[in-house]
Amino acid sequence: MPISMAFGKEKAKDSPPLYIGVLVPLTGEYASTGMSMLNGINLYLEKMNTEGGVNGRSIQLVLMNTESDMDIGLEQVEKATKDKRLQLVLGNAISSLAEKASPLYKAAKLPVLTPSASSTKVAENNDWFFMLNPSNKFKSMTLAYSAMYLGDIKNMMVIYDPQNAFSANMQENFETLFKVSDEYTIKNWEISAPDEDVPAFTRLAKQIKQHLSEQEDTALFITLYPSQNAQMLMALRRQGIEHKILLAGLGSGQLFRPILQNSPEEKKYPGYFAANIFGIDGFGMDTLGQEAQELRDIYHHRFNQQEINNDVMFSYDAIKVSIEALRAINAKGENIQQEREAFREYLAALNSPEHSIKGLTGPIYFDADGFVVKAANLITYKNWHRISAPTQFRAVENPKKVIGFNKKLEAQDILQMDEQYFYKTHIIYSNIEMLNIEEIDLDKKTAWLDFYVWFAGHDSVDFSQIEFLNAVKKVELGKPIRKDRVKHYAYSLYRVQGHFYMDFLPQYQEHYALEEHIVGVRFQHGILPFNRLIYVEDTGGNLLSSKSTQAQIRRNLSLFMQNWEIKKTQTYQDIISKPLRGDFKYDEYGDEVDFSRFNHIRLVKENRFTLRRNMSEMTALYTAIFSLFALIVLVMFRFVRYRHYPLSKGYRLTWLLKLPIIAIFLLAAESVILTNFIENDASHLQAVYTLFDIIWWMVPAYILVSGIEKFIWLPIEKKGGTPVPVLMRKMVSFIIYMLATFCVIGFVFNMKVTSLLATSGMLVTIIGLAVKMNISNIFSGIAINVDRPFRMGDWIQIGDYPAGQVLDTTWRATQIKTLGNDILSIPNAVAADSTVQNYHYPSDVCSEIQLVYIDFSHSPKQIRLLLLEAMQSVPDVLDEPNPGVSFRIGQWANEYKAIFHVKGYSARNQVCNQVNEEIYLHLQANNISPARPPNMTNVP
Repeated sequence: MPISMAFGKEKAKDSPPLYIGVLVPLTGEYASTGMSMLNGINLYLEKMNTEGGVNGRSIQLVLMNTESDMDIGLEQVEKATKDKRLQLVLGNAISSLAEKASPLYKAAKLPVLTPSASSTKVAENNDWFFMLNPSNKFKSMTLAYSAMYLGDIKNMMVIYDPQNAFSANMQENFETLFKVSDEYTIKNWEISAPDEDVPAFTRLAKQIKQHLSEQEDTALFITLYPSQNAQMLMALRRQGIEHKILLAGLGSGQLFRPILQNSPEEKKYPGYFAANIFGIDGFGMDTLGQEAQELRDIYHHRFNQQEINNDVMFSYDAIKVSIEALRAINAKGENIQQEREAFREYLAALNSPEHSIKGLTGPIYFDADGFVVKAANLITYKNWHRISAPTQFRAVENPKKVIGFNKKLEAQDILQMDEQYFYKTHIIYSNIEMLNIEEIDLDKKTAWLDFYVWFAGHDSVDFSQIEFLNAVKKVELGKPIRKDRVKHYAYSLYRVQGHFYMDFLPQYQEHYALEEHIVGVRFQHGILPFNRLIYVEDTGGNLLSSKSTQAQIRRNLSLFMQNWEIKKTQTYQDIISKPLRGDFKYDEYGDEVDFSRFNHIRLVKENRFTLRRNMSEMTALYTAIFSLFALIVLVMFRFVRYRHYPLSKGYRLTWLLKLPIIAIFLLAAESVILTNFIENDASHLQAVYTLFDIIWWMVPAYILVSGIEKFIWLPIEKKGGTPVPVLMRKMVSFIIYMLATFCVIGFVFNMKVTSLLATSGMLVTIIGLAVKMNISNIFSGIAINVDRPFRMGDWIQIGDYPAGQVLDTTWRATQIKTLGNDILSIPNAVAADSTVQNYHYPSDVCSEIQLVYIDFSHSPKQIRLLLLEAMQSVPDVLDEPNPGVSFRIGQWANEYKAIFHVKGYSARNQVCNQVNEEIYLHLQANNISPARPPNMTNVP
């Protein structure tokens, strides 16, 4: 039964899914091939379904296990052709099964993409079959021509299995291509034996040795399955045959290499079987770009496999092409047959580099037979690392535009294979040994680098013609400090010093947001384009053997790492496209020409203590939840318990306790959110990072404003009895937030704030001049509230102003109510600078004096008694202090002072009038009249 599998998250759950059939062997002899294909498909599909699938529809795989059996495989093919849900089929891993299944797919009009089958017979007369693995014919052609043109081979011995479709097809193509003239000879050797039949391989090796010439122009070509290739290779080497050996494939390293490495010879002499063997592969891992290198790392960590093989890479590209095609035809799963035809037509239209889909292994487009148009890669082993051979073949897209085409053909710079022309492409093995990193300037994004760089490749290449693309100033290589030559291959070592730009990789934006930086070097050849020269990483080990040099490197990097941590080192090549801008020597390439670019990067981070972004994902999540819960509980407790007591110690203590909880929550929340963006949507990471940087400035500013409110304004209001004016509150808050804003501009956005400070200073000056008097009154109000010369309700007299009762003391003026019921507003600046007489402090008892003048003829004793009786007869005159009378002899009459006390300044006028009336009545009752000054005349 088919197994329906869904991967990833479906973002459009209401839309029906689209179904893709996957026919792979998950059990039996080819189970590892099937699992590799399924892993490659899932790696891309999970990502696509998470991002929304195809036009909002998820992709579901209908998995069918062919069990490495021909009959079972054909049964599954028939089920697939009858499944009306399927948009297409991926798989058909084995060429023999694909050959027999091809007519069934054609009859059902079901499009097929096979990542691994490569037999030329699969796609014959079937325009519904597309193959992402270069055909056997092309692989055979590449091997044959590499032997003839690159290896000076004249005699070839081919070992093949006539019962194996792949092996027989490779032998047939190779023999046809190798027999191009009488100067080449070929001899075929047949073998049909399982891996366990070691004696059969040994017998064949002995027979070959008897017929093998000792001349160097003879080589062997083994075209079996990977495990059989390993057995045959061991048998040949054990017979002492050291000739060059060509293999039909080295792509399945997990089947080929372990068998050899576990042999006694390899354990005793590592590399015993790896020497002088060459093979053909669908791609060279070292010639691919960064995306492929990162996928290799992901594959290694996820599936614990050292190498990523053809099956994974081509399957990854196959599902990518499928999804791009389904998206382009707007597949909805409604009219399946119509969408199948549209799908096939879309793939058929991918027929040139201009009409292609960018895959991990290069641009993907097909020829008229449905085979991918892609150069097969010549590979070999170095220290059991698969590397690209020093010379490769790359197709000439338009021979008519190649300047000097015939001369290049005669010089064998361009080779003709069948009906196609190819460049001889040089592989340049290169690497960088960093000696020192200094003068890192994060503002200018530059660093001073001191490093060795070396190149190894064909001696016709001028290694010095390179351009350092991220150099601050042009860097010249100068003369090499070391040179070597082996046959046609040269090695040159250079030392380079200079300033280089940092953070030159846009895809590392999320790392830059986390204060991690790229330090490194990238360069390209200044003349030779990608189809003429490809840089690859030299993985053969460090070529700098000097112990003193190595010690210096360790010392310098140790000093560097005291301040900076190297988090990642990566070396890879990628392709850079440059516009021609009328450069006629590149006419054959159209509007742009591709160059191989070498990249050596180090991801570094400054060693400094910080609490931010240091939590693990789960720790941050739990901390954020706990701190948020604690914050909610604390706020609720304070609200219930202390909401009516904002000045109590408990209220202030809970407010202070809230501060570390807020800080812990922000630390945890930042780690959680940034981790989520890094994993799911790194494109907005920089914005989130900047937002948190702003928050870390603005939240403390808010807390400071709140603290001033709790610990300054409220106590002042309680002490003064008057509210702090809104203007004062807003002005202090504005200053705090303005300073925080300047910090954000300067430290978050790395902008100069001097001009802003100058502008703001000028603005503050203008505002200050405009509200100078108000500011003076505000600060005078602060002084009055602090000194407390009077309070609300006090009767006071300020300077020469009329006395009155204090109604209100605002932060601008003091308002008093006079005895005439008039409201008088005296500016605080005037009140602060004037003499204030407070009739209410230290007590509200007012002392009053009434002057009375009596003629000399009356007895002072008598007058004193009359005045005392008069004052005592008024009820509002206080007994304590006692009323009194003072006597003084004047010039024209005796002067008497009637002294009495009244409670409250507001009652003094009324009481004074009453006292005056009583004095007058008491004097009249005793026939005594007040004396008049001599200069006063009688009034009629």
